[in-house]
Amino acid sequence: MPSKGLTGYEEEANPEYNIVQNQIINARLKVHRDSMSQMSADSQYCTGLACLVKTVGQIAAQAVVTKAQENLTKSMTKLGNAPQMLKHPIYAKYTFDKASIKASKVMTVHYYVLDRIEKIL
Repeated sequence: MPSKGLTGYEEEANPEYNIVQNQIINARLKVHRDSMSQMSADSQYCTGLACLVKTVGQIAAQAVVTKAQENLTKSMTKLGNAPQMLKHPIYAKYTFDKASIKASKVMTVHYYVLDRIEKIL
């Protein structure tokens, strides 16, 4: 009779793992770039109404940095969940002989009757 059985696993690099690594690199660069923009907004000199505009710019810059940091965190979580290697099962074909077996069960039972009142075995 023909059949097949699992003989092992073949490992292959997970293409998604490299994509997520690149996403992390890009997210880190964006966090760095946005942090630099925020520092630039924070370091501007202002007087009068220009300070109101500066404050709005600082709030906007902080929101952009926060969003970039959230994206970086999501990418790092995604990398933690992605396996570096994928395993694919390898099966090998084989043949075996089929045999018919007829079997029956036999049981020997010994019964003992005990009379507790008359104390007879």
